[in-house]
Amino acid sequence: MATPENPSLGAPVRVLGLFDSICIIVGIIVGTGIFMTPMAVAAMIPSAGLILFAWVLGGALCVAGGVCYAELAATYPAAGGEYVYFCRAFGPWAGFLFSWSKMLVIRTGSIGAMAYAFGTYAEQILYLGSRSIPLYAGLAILVLTGLNILGIRVGSLGQNILTVAKVCGILGVLLVALVSSSSPIIAEIPNPSTTLPNFMVAMILILWTYGGWNETAYVAAEVHHPEKSLPRSIFYGTVFVIILYTAINAVFLRTLGVAGVAESKAVAADCLATALGEPGRQIISALVLLSALGAVNGLILTGARISYAMGAERSLFRLLGQWSSRFGGPIWAFLVQGFLSVILVWTGTFEALVTYTAAAAWIFFALVPLSLLILRWRDPDTPRIYRVPLYPFVPILFLLCCLYMLYSSVTYAGIGALLGFLIVLSGLPVYWVSRWVEREG
Repeated sequence: MATPENPSLGAPVRVLGLFDSICIIVGIIVGTGIFMTPMAVAAMIPSAGLILFAWVLGGALCVAGGVCYAELAATYPAAGGEYVYFCRAFGPWAGFLFSWSKMLVIRTGSIGAMAYAFGTYAEQILYLGSRSIPLYAGLAILVLTGLNILGIRVGSLGQNILTVAKVCGILGVLLVALVSSSSPIIAEIPNPSTTLPNFMVAMILILWTYGGWNETAYVAAEVHHPEKSLPRSIFYGTVFVIILYTAINAVFLRTLGVAGVAESKAVAADCLATALGEPGRQIISALVLLSALGAVNGLILTGARISYAMGAERSLFRLLGQWSSRFGGPIWAFLVQGFLSVILVWTGTFEALVTYTAAAAWIFFALVPLSLLILRWRDPDTPRIYRVPLYPFVPILFLLCCLYMLYSSVTYAGIGALLGFLIVLSGLPVYWVSRWVEREG
């Protein structure tokens, strides 16, 4: 089998540094969510202090999950992320089911949702007719898929540029809002009978906004010194986003107040408009477009590595497991992922795409800390350069958090979650067929 040490055989090559890995994480996390969820969170938590606490708490839970991923990624630094861990912890069927679900539900749905958000804002700048949104979304997916087909160096360079540009843009917005005149924070007294359940619902939105902190694990086979770079990139990237998100919300609250944030339709635009007038809204629209593109590019870059890992081991999907030594990437995995993502944006809405993916995603998130617990017990002699602090408390805490999010997602998504579950389960007979093909072959 091809190995990273034999690039001539068509295998991943370690070309990504620590900065590249951090940019992948930050670029995917900081998408459009931070411009869409603060209004709903402020409406559910009528207290400035609690709002900021909720954003810090959400980030802390992501760090708890991040250190679990960091140990697994550093111990088993192969392309595919969870596919590798689940195969080791539960068996090949679990890894296959994960890759199947990512390909048909979770990753393609996430790419579609973020591209749909890009199309929504692009339509405000140039309207192309009743199908403007899916047209812009599909075009973004196709262009960025083509960019990543050219190789990891080109894809990661594009990711670095998009990430640095949008972080600088967000920091610029924060600076302008801080130096402008502002209204005082309106900290209304919470209603004791509704604060706790509202707080928990708000946490669902906050954790969704933090999504993407685990993405470096998918390019583990292409990272220099993964045993050191992967834990650092996950930790540094997530902590940076916690600081950034908390600062953004603090500025929103300082400028508009709790009631103003809760009543806003576009909080970032309203915030900047207080300082720059209507031109501020155009600046925010451009910044949201940039953020969405960075997230879509990162999701495309990492997602194809999951399908590649499945194809490299399952002969029925061997086309997906072909790695181009010329371009340095899984070209067919990119093409299939892009095709499915475009289909989804042409057949769904942003809300439908989010609910389509949420419940299925949290199933596999819950399996990550569980696989860590199992592999610590099953492989006690495996060298572990990085270990989760406060083990086993941290993975158990993250596991409980994932189970709660799964319950909440199913309750919220309804029929959308059921559809996602059915597609996930459809992977089982496909796995059995692939096993039969391998035995007969």
